[in-house]
Amino acid sequence: MEPFLQNHQYNCIAQQAHVLLSALQTSTDSNVVEAVRYSAVSKAFEARNVPFARLLQSCRPTFLAI
Repeated sequence: MEPFLQNHQYNCIAQQAHVLLSALQTSTDSNVVEAVRYSAVSKAFEARNVPFARLLQSCRPTFLAI
């Protein structure tokens, strides 16, 4: 059975989650948080080799809402 994630993919996703959490805890500007959120999600999906633009086309605009 092939693993869902390889180690480097998991580490990249975990790092982006930490970056997003840090931005949520320290930033008061909602535009900064939204930019970090978009960047973190984009990098996380790139780690899984899923083109982020294709993913956004298939999802509703509320995809990035937390």
